[in-house]
Amino acid sequence: MRSVAYHHFPRIAFREGKKLLWNPIQKRSFKNRPEERVRLRLLDHLLLERNWSPHRISTEHAIQVNRQENRKRADILCFNQDFTPKLLIECKAENIKLGERTGQQIAVYNKKVNAPYLMLSNGLEDHLYHIDSERNISELEKWPDFLSSNDESLNHSFDYWADRGFIGNKTEPVLRPWLGKAQISFWMDHSKQNSSNITYLDLDHSPSMLHLEHYYKIFILKDHIKIAISFMATAFGGNRLVALINKNGRNEGIIEINLDLMVKDVKVNATIYSTEGEKGSDARSFLSFDFAEFDDHQLQHLPQNIINLFNHY
Repeated sequence: MRSVAYHHFPRIAFREGKKLLWNPIQKRSFKNRPEERVRLRLLDHLLLERNWSPHRISTEHAIQVNRQENRKRADILCFNQDFTPKLLIECKAENIKLGERTGQQIAVYNKKVNAPYLMLSNGLEDHLYHIDSERNISELEKWPDFLSSNDESLNHSFDYWADRGFIGNKTEPVLRPWLGKAQISFWMDHSKQNSSNITYLDLDHSPSMLHLEHYYKIFILKDHIKIAISFMATAFGGNRLVALINKNGRNEGIIEINLDLMVKDVKVNATIYSTEGEKGSDARSFLSFDFAEFDDHQLQHLPQNIINLFNHY
């Protein structure tokens, strides 16, 4: 089943310019690691969609499997209102396929936990199991009511996107409504209009001061062109629209569009990095953004418009 975490994203915290992940249960930040991102996305679903009390959720729950080994740690353990275990979740990185080995791991943990429901998740797909009173295990083909997702009705607030690094915390008031609506349209769109998927890109190097590791929406265009697009906050509270361009399997360039400069009608508001070097440019004539009022049509042809901007300069 497609993961209940699919349209959720982890909270972040900037520390000395670096992105860390914020765990709302433990109330502290962690290194930006793949499994931690998946765990936080699942927590988002439990807290925001299922209204699960944070006081009945444990993360990194210590489990003593046997006396000979050190304690293991379960990723997420959810409790009933009487604080008996209800759901045990094992998280894996998005690039890890869920299989028998993962299932054996959570089964070993559950011998000590005794939760009636088990979940394996990599943030893209979930496998859910039920254990009945006679200890028989069956894989479920649909979500029980206490976990069912209704992400088509999600309507995340401005603060949601700001907390997760998609919008800067120093956004100008005139830009705030537009940016908040743009995130919902871009990330939550369920239409089949564009061939796209959401993935996290962990980029080690950036031609600018901006840390480019983030969630991106990947579009596949004609002529063997792929483009990854994301909205992201800077460490100083600003806003960027970033695009990574790949042609014929080769990375051709990066575009960083400064939305704060665009809303102020500054002429040089974008930077294009390519094999030819670095160029300042004006994205306003290519991106039909009306910051006074947002509508979905403003993002309708965004991938192709960015390609046109890249090719023009």
